[in-house]
Amino acid sequence: MHKTSSFVVCIIALCALLTPLTLAAQTCEPGWREAAAAPYVISRGQAVYYDGSIYLASGMTGTGLFLDSYVHEMLIYDIAQDSWTIGPSYDDIGWTAACMAIYDKQAMLFGGFQLPFDYLKTTMIFDINNGGWSTGAQVPTLTGGAYCATLDDHVHVASKTIGNPYTHSVYDARKDTWNSSVAQLPAQIAYGLGATHDGLFYVVGGIEDDAASQACYAFDPDANAWIELAQMRPGRHSPAGGFAADGLLYAFAGGGAGDELWQPHASLSIYDPDLDQWSEHADNMPHPVLGAASAYASAHGGMFVVVGGSDGTQTIDLTQICNLCLIDVQRVEPETVYNDEKTWVTIRGNGFEPGDEAYLSNDQGFVHFVELEVLDADTISALIGEGEPAGVYSLMAHSQSGERDTLADVLEIIEPGGDDDDDDDLACGMSPMGLRSY
Repeated sequence: MHKTSSFVVCIIALCALLTPLTLAAQTCEPGWREAAAAPYVISRGQAVYYDGSIYLASGMTGTGLFLDSYVHEMLIYDIAQDSWTIGPSYDDIGWTAACMAIYDKQAMLFGGFQLPFDYLKTTMIFDINNGGWSTGAQVPTLTGGAYCATLDDHVHVASKTIGNPYTHSVYDARKDTWNSSVAQLPAQIAYGLGATHDGLFYVVGGIEDDAASQACYAFDPDANAWIELAQMRPGRHSPAGGFAADGLLYAFAGGGAGDELWQPHASLSIYDPDLDQWSEHADNMPHPVLGAASAYASAHGGMFVVVGGSDGTQTIDLTQICNLCLIDVQRVEPETVYNDEKTWVTIRGNGFEPGDEAYLSNDQGFVHFVELEVLDADTISALIGEGEPAGVYSLMAHSQSGERDTLADVLEIIEPGGDDDDDDDLACGMSPMGLRSY
């Protein structure tokens, strides 16, 4: 099954235009809100999302204007409970400016440095299942402030590095091996956003020639080549953000406002990869920051969780959340129904609200549900009528605001006593893959 989504342009600035709101129990309220503070102030931490929680490691902490110690443990934020726990330590000292990615229930830290800028090759792996740390094969070159993200079974790590300012290496997470014989990063940049989308590895913004960079590149693994894309305006270094379920890349805050490298922007830049186009929007992030840890969480209609960072005068411990409230259809249960009687199915996903609509379609026409009820933000119950034509159908969902999401080849209707045709089997009988969050 393959997932596509369409998007109404007017929704792209939900978090930029709305005032801070509190998340309701069953409905998604778009906009910024403040959540439980982190256990301590954090600058340049790194975060990933997995199964309802944010996992944060690396970075600096301490008191006063100059932070004096390193984060050396995994901090875990439970979104539903709005609570933090301090997890296992990975060493007695720690370090900062690593990059972080997730693969197969493992949160992985690559590189970083300890003051005064002693760069590292370290690979540390946190097993989310058992809560233990282990070491992986070292990064081939000294690396700090890197862009990294997971693409299929590989993690791409790229940044400028002392002695080799354009490094790019690929970590095979299954084999614990590195490959450096890939096209190198085409610009001397670091401290920006790394993300993956639609088979490409993106690097966005950063520091370049002692200024906030406007750079935007995508690496195509099939062609082993970098693609120069439309520049982000304004330039940002150390922004929060990433790709969301709508297929757009969000870059919040980050340094470079007014050509001041360490002054955070009070604005939001959004990149549309289909158009290769950036747009800038006013943003009411409660506390604009640079050097925050951030991750996109697909739960509850999609949200960006931003933790810590510097507001230009001090490092903070705040957890700031931007709810996007996107419709995100993930699967239909069951995947096969008979057409000799009415059948209830359950539509699973995120961002559903009362009044949303859904229907089935294929190249033969449409099937409208006899009844449809939004049970909560993650669940729709729908009744398929008796006698509907046999075939494989896609599901289309519509929100009242005009947002849409489509999941292809998600349900098969068959006649009783017969079997489905070999040529229209659902993909290996598997549930559709949802959006990957890094």
